[in-house]
Amino acid sequence: MVNVKIYVATHKKYDKIKSDELFAPILVGAYKSEDDFGYLRDDVGDNISDRNIQYSELTGLYWVWKHASEDLLGLCHYRRYFSKSIFKSTQIIDKTDVLNALENHDFIVHERIYPISNGDWLKFFVDESFLEKSKQIFNQVHPEYFETLEHVYNSKKTYGYSCFITNKKLFDEYCEWLFSYLTVLEKELEGDRIRILGYYAEVLLSIFIIHNSLSVKKCPLYYVESKNNFVANCIDNSHILAKIFHTLQWKYVPKIRAKLRKKK
Repeated sequence: MVNVKIYVATHKKYDKIKSDELFAPILVGAYKSEDDFGYLRDDVGDNISDRNIQYSELTGLYWVWKHASEDLLGLCHYRRYFSKSIFKSTQIIDKTDVLNALENHDFIVHERIYPISNGDWLKFFVDESFLEKSKQIFNQVHPEYFETLEHVYNSKKTYGYSCFITNKKLFDEYCEWLFSYLTVLEKELEGDRIRILGYYAEVLLSIFIIHNSLSVKKCPLYYVESKNNFVANCIDNSHILAKIFHTLQWKYVPKIRAKLRKKK
């Protein structure tokens, strides 16, 4: 029998939409939480839970890498589920869907298309000088991947949110590759740099998959939040709406924030 588990990162309690054994919520940044809501915690055993402010959902990924043993396994970013429909929680993928998809593909992923390149997208979260330094470090750690990094940074497509499902062998290979770079990059950070390593990982997954010529099954995401899941699902899964939303966000939000700061 093939064992399958999809770990769903969260930093708070939420209404689970699946009660079967396929999905397992994991509380990330759990080192600062007294209540685990009955979920798995990322601060047990070998862990980096106390670095959640930089790594974001990746502290959950690290924990899964070090502790999980399922044949097929994956991570879903902050209360998002792989689904066959972006509007119906009853259409969340099941074990049979995972088995069928990975019978002919190496990864299940969610594709996002930005209105700008991935490299320019990263500049919203880091200054250009640090971005250049991060590329230099990447070239030192994974020089054979550097040409693929340049390709992905110039592309508008990415396998977003660090959401993926794959077999245990590829899962381990990816995590070893990912964290061998991020742990070096982390040493160059100054201050908290909230979620910065998590943002990098959303681009790094694409680099790993493309460089190794791995096949993917693209799948929509269903976001579980009662107040805003309809809007979020539309933006997450519609390339056109995502482009409109992020274009407006990147164009006007910094200006609005700047004006608000001046008024203080």
